[in-house]
Amino acid sequence: MSMKNTMPNLLNSLKTSHKLFFVGLIFIVIALGSLLFLVSQKSTSEPLKVSDNSHIETKEVISKKETSEVCLEQVFESHVTFNDNNEETGVPSEDTQKINHVNEEISESDLDGEIEGDVKDKAHILADKIICIDPGHQEVANFEQELIAPSSDQYKIKCSGGTQGIITGVPEYELNLQVALLLRSELENNGATVVLTREEAAVNISNIERAEIANNNESHIFVRLHADGSSNAAVNGISILVPSNKFIHDEQLLIDSNRAANCILERLTDVTGAKNNGIIERGDISGFNWSNVPVVLVEMGFMTNNDEDQLLNTPEYQEKIAVGIISGLEDYFKNVEE
Repeated sequence: MSMKNTMPNLLNSLKTSHKLFFVGLIFIVIALGSLLFLVSQKSTSEPLKVSDNSHIETKEVISKKETSEVCLEQVFESHVTFNDNNEETGVPSEDTQKINHVNEEISESDLDGEIEGDVKDKAHILADKIICIDPGHQEVANFEQELIAPSSDQYKIKCSGGTQGIITGVPEYELNLQVALLLRSELENNGATVVLTREEAAVNISNIERAEIANNNESHIFVRLHADGSSNAAVNGISILVPSNKFIHDEQLLIDSNRAANCILERLTDVTGAKNNGIIERGDISGFNWSNVPVVLVEMGFMTNNDEDQLLNTPEYQEKIAVGIISGLEDYFKNVEE
């Protein structure tokens, strides 16, 4: 082949090789670029890692502890570090690490104190209290006589049978015991020591003996549970009886009894929605006059009223009564301690 023909062919071959080299180089650059892109995507898509102590969750916030964690999560989102390319690194910044440290220092007991503040306050109010509950009446009335008061020469029957539900037919002594047992359980859950004058219907305990049970146990308060009755079926509502000064000369006992009655009646009528029939002073009740501790008698409602009789004999309404009495006692002891 002549030199004249060889040179053009050689030049063409070099041009082709040069083109192939650049095409290959372009493919290599594209491949490297794709690899770097995938690495970058993986880095930015990783979840933000926080310390185990943060314990951040996405479930519904149901306590102050979880509220605190969600608030921390919101702060973390504004304190993520970025690299020079403005890409999220997934590594907490110094500010975030400081927040983690603060979170670690929030002890379980501190959080419990915040979560259960009101409950613990209430439990504290009742924790050292002795509360005597008297479910009024009994299955068989005792018509023997006893003195109305230590300084009196008047007598009355030891324990009557009480009224009865006009619709339900439930006797008062049974209703009183149902509420007393519920009240005892809930008071004990709040830390109180509870003494019942009776735990069954078939007893024979006079009203003087019931007051003596409260006295002998050094009760902080004596709560007597009763239901009302009337010849007028339209009469309804809640009232609370307290001792008068006819036979009781302990001024502080009278003051505390009235104070407790006001607190309980306000709470009871608020919770139940029942009519407030007020506070009534009585000097003829032996269970008052023989008591050496503050005493109230709660008339929970009228069993001679169609609607109230049926309400009184439902678990839901009895629960409301228990809640109202407990809330009233809490208010009373707060006032006494202040």
